[in-house]
Amino acid sequence: MAVFCSSNFIITVHRSEVDFITAMRSKWQAACCDKNINFFLLLDIVRMSIHTYEKPLNDLNLKIDEYEEKLFTTRKDRANVLLIQDLYALKRKASVFHKMLDLTVDTVAQLKTDNNKNRPLIQDIRESANRFFFRANNIVENANNLIGLNLSLSTYRTNEVMRILTIFSVFFMPLTFLVGVYGMNFKHMPELDTAWGYPFAWGLMIVITYSIYRWFRKRGWL
Repeated sequence: MAVFCSSNFIITVHRSEVDFITAMRSKWQAACCDKNINFFLLLDIVRMSIHTYEKPLNDLNLKIDEYEEKLFTTRKDRANVLLIQDLYALKRKASVFHKMLDLTVDTVAQLKTDNNKNRPLIQDIRESANRFFFRANNIVENANNLIGLNLSLSTYRTNEVMRILTIFSVFFMPLTFLVGVYGMNFKHMPELDTAWGYPFAWGLMIVITYSIYRWFRKRGWL
């Protein structure tokens, strides 16, 4: 919404009907004879315009809490992708509010009056603008943190899968080596012609597997 004002008139320009502007007409029509009506009407318009950010920011805060809860309960990759998309859309919306409030804070800072009685009104408007500005900034930061946390959790889950696969491969590598050695079918392999060759191979594989298991347990990897 754009506002053009002077000592004689105030004009507001907006794309669609604004509820608080409609409500303000009847409120200020009764005070049309007041010589300071333009100043107070301008302050009221600015104050109500700033407070229109309150509900959208509250809704975004609730969504942040909802996405944070989903972040630790969602396990499927597809759901994680959708969650990232929703978080990014929320971040973009909060960024728009943040930029608009940044401009609003700069504009409100230019409001001045020579009447000391009116300065608390202007100060209250400035504090409201700053409060909503920092809330929007906080939502953007929280969204960024959740996106980063989601990526970290995805990386952690991937690392867990790789760790399990690595553990299985470590168990099977020496066993595969033994099978490869005794499967080469050379003529002179004494173990193949002895009665204890087969149980010896099994015993050796069991000892190797148990030794790897004990080593992993000692290192805290299992």
